[in-house]
Amino acid sequence: NFDPSLYTYLNRITLLSRDDQNEEDTGEVNIMTIHAAKGLEFPVVFIAGAEEGIIPHARSMEENAGDVEEERRLFYVAITRARDKLIITSCRTRRRQAGLLECSPSPFLEEIPAELVQYHEPDTTVEEEEIAKIFAQMKKKFSM
Repeated sequence: NFDPSLYTYLNRITLLSRDDQNEEDTGEVNIMTIHAAKGLEFPVVFIAGAEEGIIPHARSMEENAGDVEEERRLFYVAITRARDKLIITSCRTRRRQAGLLECSPSPFLEEIPAELVQYHEPDTTVEEEEIAKIFAQMKKKFSM
């Protein structure tokens, strides 16, 4: 039975890539869920979207306090996958349907000891036109 969902696809390619991993630096990037990363280590790990409502997920905060603890454990798994460098990002605003949603960083970030954290704020706001221009350049550069 074929399931064309993104979740199924990402799980399938994650399982395939686990078997093919080697220690050689090939310049490849692995994209995976936190669940799929359990037990693995990487020199550099990026965690994108570390915002309230995403990590921890809004449903876990609404439904059951125990679910927040499970989300905290998952976040711990994510941050401990990095051997050398961990980069965590969050947005100030996120586009939802037709409007913009104000975002706050994940409350879990406050639990990381301050001496282990370096904050980097952009000097300026990047406008949508600039982003579109950058993506157009990247598309042109990497098109075959």
